[in-house]
Amino acid sequence: METLVGSDTLEFGNFRFDRLARELARRNATGDWESVALGSRAGEILAVLTAKPGEVVSRDTIMDAVWPGIAVEPNNMTVQMATVRRVLDEGRTGESCIQTIVGRGYRFLPIVTSNEWGRPPPAPRVMLEEAEESAETVAAPTYGTSVDAPGPDPRRRAPLLLVLSALVLAGLSMAALALSWIGAGDRTTPRPAPRLSLVVLPFENLSGDASRDYLVDGITEDLTTDLANVPGLLVIAHNSAFSYKGKPIVIKQVGEELGVRYALQGSVRQVGSALRVNVRLVSTETGAELTADRFDADVGGAAPDQGTGQDEIVNRIARAMNIQLVNIESARGARERSANPDALDLLLRARALYLLPPNPERRTEAIALLERAVQLDPYSAKALVSLASLLLDELTETDDPRAPATFDRAEALLAKAEGLPRQPGYDGVMATRGFLLRYEGRCSEAVTVLRTMIDAYPNAELGHYQLGVCLMVLGRPAEAMPQFEQAIRLDPRSPWINGFYRRMGEASLLLGRYDDAVSWERRSIAADLGAGAEFLAHRYLWIAAAHALAGRLEDARGAAAEARRLMPTTTLRGWPTSMWTSWHSTVWLAQLAQVREGLRLAGVRDHADEDADHGVAADNVLHMRDVGWTPIAAPGARTIRTADLPMFLEQRKPLVLDVNAWGRSIPGAIGLRGAGVGGSTSDPSQTRLDHEMRELTHGDLTMPVVTMGWNADSFSGRNLALRLVGLGYREVVWYRGGREAWEVAGLPEVSVVSQAW
Repeated sequence: METLVGSDTLEFGNFRFDRLARELARRNATGDWESVALGSRAGEILAVLTAKPGEVVSRDTIMDAVWPGIAVEPNNMTVQMATVRRVLDEGRTGESCIQTIVGRGYRFLPIVTSNEWGRPPPAPRVMLEEAEESAETVAAPTYGTSVDAPGPDPRRRAPLLLVLSALVLAGLSMAALALSWIGAGDRTTPRPAPRLSLVVLPFENLSGDASRDYLVDGITEDLTTDLANVPGLLVIAHNSAFSYKGKPIVIKQVGEELGVRYALQGSVRQVGSALRVNVRLVSTETGAELTADRFDADVGGAAPDQGTGQDEIVNRIARAMNIQLVNIESARGARERSANPDALDLLLRARALYLLPPNPERRTEAIALLERAVQLDPYSAKALVSLASLLLDELTETDDPRAPATFDRAEALLAKAEGLPRQPGYDGVMATRGFLLRYEGRCSEAVTVLRTMIDAYPNAELGHYQLGVCLMVLGRPAEAMPQFEQAIRLDPRSPWINGFYRRMGEASLLLGRYDDAVSWERRSIAADLGAGAEFLAHRYLWIAAAHALAGRLEDARGAAAEARRLMPTTTLRGWPTSMWTSWHSTVWLAQLAQVREGLRLAGVRDHADEDADHGVAADNVLHMRDVGWTPIAAPGARTIRTADLPMFLEQRKPLVLDVNAWGRSIPGAIGLRGAGVGGSTSDPSQTRLDHEMRELTHGDLTMPVVTMGWNADSFSGRNLALRLVGLGYREVVWYRGGREAWEVAGLPEVSVVSQAW
C-alpha cells in the first residue's frame, strides 16, 4: 500500500515546502523562514518525492508527473534532480537527502511531517510490519492435528481488526486528498514556464518539392539536438514538437501545452547553390516575434541531403538563437527582478556581457555578477566555469599583484565544476582546463585535453581556437591555421571574431603568406571598431612586419607609423614584452625573431632612451597605465642610470625588485609580479606589499632597495619606488632604464627568481 503525506505544507529537516505553490523555504539561524530559489521542474520533482517519503519512486513515475504528455530527453530529469539535491544537501554531511536506487528510481530519506497532522506519517514498511506482527498473534490452524483443536481466541482478533480499520481509513483519506488535489488543480492557473525553455516547431519546406521534406525535418531535428546541449536550456524533444507538423499553430496554445516560454519557427529552401533557412524566435506568452534572421550556406554542386552545408547552417542557427535567448532573458530578469536577482538572472546577465565584443570594463562587470551567482548557487557548473574562465582571461591581460591567488581561485572553481555530474555544456569545462594549462605554460598537455574535447564536441569553436593558440606557441602554425579556420566557420558572428582573424593573420605571416597576413589583420581591425589603442597598434605592427618581409618597405613604414601613433612607446626589444614569452617554445621564439626583423626593416625603434626627458613633471601619482612617457624622477627616491648601477650593486648590496616575474633580469633580482600596480598608497596592494617587504628586509627600513620595470617608458618600476617611499624605506633607488637598458648595455642576465606574495 502506498503512503501519501497529507496537508499542503510539509516540513523536513530545516526546510518547509508548500506542495501546491511549489515553494521551498529554509529556516535560518534566527528561526525565521527564508525563501529558497527552486525552478518549476525541480519543484515538481520535490512534490512527487515528498508525497512518498521512504518509498522508491520510479523514474517513469517522476517523468509522467513532471513532464505529462511531453517526450523529453532523460538528461532533463538528471539535471533537475541534481538541482534538487544541490539545494537540499547544502551544508549536509553524509549521504544525500535523495537516494538513487540503481535500476529502480529514487527514495526521499528525510522524515516528512505536515503542519496538519504534526507527526511523521508511518512509512509503508512500518505499517506492513505492524500488520504482519498482529497477524502472527492469531493462532493459525495446525495441519495434521485433531479437527477438534480450539479456534482462534476472539480476544486476540482485536489488534488485526484495528489495523485493518486504520488501513481502510487511510485509503479513504488518500482518496479524499487525491480528489482535493484534482479540484485544486482545476482552480489554479498554469504554472509559468521555465525561463529558458524552447520548442523547435517543424520547419516549412518552401521548395515545392515534397520529396525534400526529409531534408527540412532533418534540419529541425538536428537543430533541436544542438539546442538541447546548451547548458540550462530546456528544449522539448523533437517527437513532441513534430506532432504539430501540418497543423494550424496557435503559438500561445503551444506554449501552454508544452510548458515553454519560446518557440522557434522557420522555413527552408534552396536558392541556386545556397541552402537558405529563415528563422523566427517567438514568445509563446504574447505571440510576438522577438527576432528573425536568415542563414545561408553554400552547398555548391552537391545535393543538400549530403549535409555539405546542413551541419554548418544548423550550428550557426543554434549559436545565434542561444545568444538571442540569453540577451532576451537577461533583459527580462533585470526588469522583473532588478532588486532581488537569483543565480540564473546573474548568470544570464554575465553571459550577455560576455557575448559582446570583449573589453576590460565588461569583463570586470561580468566577474562581479558571476561572483554573486556562485554565492547563491555554489553548485552551478556553468557559473563556476564561467567565473574561472574570466579570471584567467583577466590574468592574461593585467599585471595584478594578486595573480597567484587569482589563479588558485580559478583552478579551485574549475576543479569543483569538473567534480560535479556532467551536464550539457561540459565542453566549456574542458575548454577552460585547456586555457588554464596554457596559462601555466603546459601547452603540450593543453593540446591533449583540447583534442579530446574536440573529439567529443566537434562544434565547440572555442576549443578549436584554444587548440590553435597552443599549437602556435609550440611553433606549429601550419597545424594551428585549420583550427582557426574551423572556429571562424563554426561561429562567423562570434564576439571574439576579431581574435580569430588576428590569429589567422599571425599564422599566415609565420608561414610566409604575407598578403594573407595583411588581409586577415585588416579584417581583425574592422571587426572591432571599439578596440583599444594597444590592440590596434599590435595589429598594425604585424601588418608592418608582413609588408617589410614581402619587400614593400614604403607600406611597412606607413603601418609602423600608425602603430607608433597609437602606441608611441613601442620598441623592438619590448615586442612582445609578456610573461608568455618565458615559456613559448624555442621554435616560436625563433619565429618571433623573424617578425621582429620585419619590424626593424619597417623602422620601429630598437629600445627606449633611459635619459630621455619628455618634459613630464615629477609627481606622487601611481599611474594605472604602465606604458607612457615617464618623468625623470620619483619624489623620495633616487634615479640611477645603467652606467652607475653595477658599482652601486657591488658596493651597497641592495635588494633588487623587478616587477616582471618572468624571463631574464639582473643577477640576484627578485621578481614581484604586479608590485608596481597603479592605485594609491592606501589600497590593499600597499598592505600586502608592506607584509612582503618586512619579510624580505627583516623589517630594516634602512636597507637600500632598487626597483625596476621593463624600460624608461614603463611606470611600474617608478610606482613601486613610490610605494616603498610611502612605507617608510629611506634609500629607494629607481632604475629608470629597466631590463631593456641593462640588456642594451650587454650586462649579464639570469632567469629571475619569482616571489609569490
